[in-house]
Amino acid sequence: MFHPLVFGIFLTIFFTLISWLTHAKAFKILNQKLGTNIKMVYKDDKVEIAKIYAENKKLIPIWIRILNLLSPALILSGGGLIFFYLYYH
Repeated sequence: MFHPLVFGIFLTIFFTLISWLTHAKAFKILNQKLGTNIKMVYKDDKVEIAKIYAENKKLIPIWIRILNLLSPALILSGGGLIFFYLYYH
């Protein structure tokens, strides 16, 4: 069985990487299908990027959209596990 602190650190790092990779994959798919050049770094207008993403989210596979929605909650659960272990131990 994993130690709670190690498991919390693992969850936080793993799901942070998953979040980055799924966002990068989503933008790569949109760039290929729309012929645009949207980057992960928000140097462009954020509102325009959000509009393009929202209007064309059907082009992105469902598993990527689900992971994009769940990743922040899973990252916070890892951080919460670390916090509660350190606070109550």
